[in-house]
Amino acid sequence: MIYSTERVSANNVEALFFILFLLIFAIAASWYVWDEGVRKDRKRSKLLLDCVLIVTSVVPPELPMELSLAVNTSLAALAKLAIFCTEPFRIPFAGRIDVACFDKTGTLTGEDLVVEGIAGLGLVGHTGADTPRESDGAHSHMTAVKDIGLETTLVLASAHALVKLDEGEIVGDPMEKATLTSIGWTIGKNDVLLAKPATVATTGISGNVQVKRRFQFSSALKRQSSVATISGIDNNTGNKLRGTFVGVKGAPETIMKRLTTVPADYEETYKYFTRRGSRVLALAYKQLSTEGELSSGKINDLKREQVECGLTFAGFLVLSCPLKEDAKEAVQMLNESSHRVVMITGDNPLTAVYVARDVEIVDRDVLILDAPEDNDDGDKLVWRSVDDKTSIPVDPTKPIDPEIIKTKDLCVTGYALAKFKGQQAWFSILRHTWVYARVSPKQKEDILLGLKEMGYYTLMAGDGTNDVRMESAK
Repeated sequence: MIYSTERVSANNVEALFFILFLLIFAIAASWYVWDEGVRKDRKRSKLLLDCVLIVTSVVPPELPMELSLAVNTSLAALAKLAIFCTEPFRIPFAGRIDVACFDKTGTLTGEDLVVEGIAGLGLVGHTGADTPRESDGAHSHMTAVKDIGLETTLVLASAHALVKLDEGEIVGDPMEKATLTSIGWTIGKNDVLLAKPATVATTGISGNVQVKRRFQFSSALKRQSSVATISGIDNNTGNKLRGTFVGVKGAPETIMKRLTTVPADYEETYKYFTRRGSRVLALAYKQLSTEGELSSGKINDLKREQVECGLTFAGFLVLSCPLKEDAKEAVQMLNESSHRVVMITGDNPLTAVYVARDVEIVDRDVLILDAPEDNDDGDKLVWRSVDDKTSIPVDPTKPIDPEIIKTKDLCVTGYALAKFKGQQAWFSILRHTWVYARVSPKQKEDILLGLKEMGYYTLMAGDGTNDVRMESAK
């Protein structure tokens, strides 16, 4: 209700229909009075005046006041629940909502993310050969943040968009705050990062890292990076640490394409954790120089494509996102009131499906519409199960298989949405999908506009700047 596509006032269509409804009875009553008066030969001017009074009395003088009173009462009730509305006359439309759409992170799940650890270090030989593995080859072992290597620590310390204000407060993404706190580093003035004394004692590494340039997170690219200079000493070896370093983090499937060498069981490992509802980010790095620091001029001349290529894998950052206390109850209430509840998120589809099942948005087996693993030409689509045991090819130019709609709950990725946009099955996809994952802000808007075009009244709840377009389209 904060922002919407149409302006609403007290003179809305519902009020007009209400008046027309009353007018029907007024005309009928006037006709009866006129007919009876003519038969009894009453004075015509008096009859006409009576009929005019009946018709004009249809609109109660107090109607606008009653409408305002109803809205104000609703505002007061919402304010007691700490819900504030900037467009009061939109409140009556709440009773006509068909579809309730929710973002995941920060809306259904809490903002207080917990860093569980770093997974996948065994993929690059950072741990022993006895690393626990699953039947599909996934490395299920997680290393505590305090035990990770230098490169992974530097990626976590530098690849963020946190800023320290003059008042001393650090502002930015709660996830990045939690990450920086977990490794025992702090940010100072001029984007200088320092390890806390306790961290230096544990790791044996002292010095500072200064972020010289940032490439901000992009929903389209699904990654972010920073170029930083390093100056310090490894007390364990006595070696000086000096150079220019690139730290990158982002969606595992995106970072995979940027690595010089993709470790075996890379996909199996990150999918193992996403299937359990964890938020997983891939970490990678590149040394721009090891002999000394690059000048500011050279760093500023670097293009993003130059920085974010030829990377070395540094592990998977695994975070848990606990549900908000009332998330499940709220979704359950909407389900019981015959509202359709949909999740729209930019997160991994496996994580999204796990959370959707947890809050009871989906309760049947889920098929995910996405690109297959061997999608070399970038044109293929498949329905695949959460465990990857089922894979059904899909042609976006043809209707969706009715049997799939009847027996499965559907999750669609942003990649698949782009393929179906403009096709005959587009509206069918929107009508039957329960979870949208890895979608961009523009696609979130397209989903809401598509539902609106089909005649649905939608509600959208989100907490991030990437949800603004979606909320404006509801």
